[in-house]
Amino acid sequence: MQFNEEMHRARVLLASEGLNPAARGARIARDPQDHRGVCADLELVGVAGYESSPSFARGEVAASPSTSGVHSMLRLFIGNKNYSSWSLRPWILMKELSIPFEEHLVPFGSVDGEPPFKRFSPTGRVPCLIDVDRTVWDSLAITEYLAETDPRVWPVDPGARAWARCAAAEMHSGFHGIRDACTMNCGLRVQVSQWSGAVLQEWKRVDELWCEGLSRYGGPFLAGATFSAVDAFFAPVAFRVQSYAPAITSSASAYAARLLALAHMRAWYAAALEEPWRDEAHEAEARAAGSWLQDLRASFK
Repeated sequence: MQFNEEMHRARVLLASEGLNPAARGARIARDPQDHRGVCADLELVGVAGYESSPSFARGEVAASPSTSGVHSMLRLFIGNKNYSSWSLRPWILMKELSIPFEEHLVPFGSVDGEPPFKRFSPTGRVPCLIDVDRTVWDSLAITEYLAETDPRVWPVDPGARAWARCAAAEMHSGFHGIRDACTMNCGLRVQVSQWSGAVLQEWKRVDELWCEGLSRYGGPFLAGATFSAVDAFFAPVAFRVQSYAPAITSSASAYAARLLALAHMRAWYAAALEEPWRDEAHEAEARAAGSWLQDLRASFK
């Protein structure tokens, strides 16, 4: 692997933490045994609170703790931005509501046979939120945990809040056909080989939900004038609309475009395109969907 590619990988990881990769003596140590090409170690010399850690070998860049030595900020662990629809939900919710948190991006793929997420998540899955000594896993549980201290997570109006919770729960527990046939892969544009009847019905239901919320609560978001958790739960679906172009109504299409135009959605998308990692399981799912018309991701060949 070329050293400049390793530098790029490090920059992507650092950028996910909001850091300048060139600042104050960043150094990369190469490890030819690292089959995923993730930097084996990254030492940020002179940056307060950082030190070398085995976690770097697994693709995680640890964020700086507070000066007291105790993490006082929420820490959100996520997977690849190109693939991880579940990670996007709490990430975009917290970004849109300006809830401070430290982002820890850990790429998919095992290291020495060990699932990388098991080190911090009881289920070995992402997302996972850590609040000092509390670990909260699953995107819906994270959302409700945030809602306990932030009333903006769900709509204020009881009727809108009930509807939003139902719609988010339906997305969380359903639409398995869309998940399987239209895996999230932000950088791809795919001509679907054949839409099954079951998947078309699920897209119809998504369309119905979006149009119902927009009509009932006046938009521009699903439960009213402001972004809330229900929009966060459908944010990954907007990326799927962009990648697979399902036949949906103009109102639903406009809503998807509205989500994609959000500054933080654009930031997620830009970071997804620059990621150097490719996970074969996710790539195979996208190949099974149909012909790739475009692959807009950065190339490292």
